[in-house]
Amino acid sequence: MEESNSILVVIHSVPEQDHDKHPGVEFPPANTSTCARMDLKFSGIHIRPITQDQTYVSLIASCDPQFSYIPGWFMNMVQHQLSYLVMHKLRDVAANIPGSEYEKRIEGNVTVYGDIRERLEKHFQKSEVDTSHAQILL
Repeated sequence: MEESNSILVVIHSVPEQDHDKHPGVEFPPANTSTCARMDLKFSGIHIRPITQDQTYVSLIASCDPQFSYIPGWFMNMVQHQLSYLVMHKLRDVAANIPGSEYEKRIEGNVTVYGDIRERLEKHFQKSEVDTSHAQILL
């Protein structure tokens, strides 16, 4: 945040052999005849505050949905269409965080959101902007 005025959150799947290294985390069941667990090879969320009330968010993901019976071209088309829906839904949720279940999740996960909140507060203090109303909009 200090150098680029942004935050990059990197996300990836945890290989099955490493599940025991993450106690307390519930992993979805492995692929079965009725469900498939997507393999998220790499994903990132780039967050760049514009003002206290505006944030630029971009998402990138490389994933394998584990659907061998669906052609790749069709999955690419669906993902392209869904990306717009995801961003609209993200905007709607972000606008309604106060008093919602997401506010409770943010307050309850200090490990992730606490770090983001601290970085945003430092950023806005450097910019000499009042941070009393700053919110994490994820």
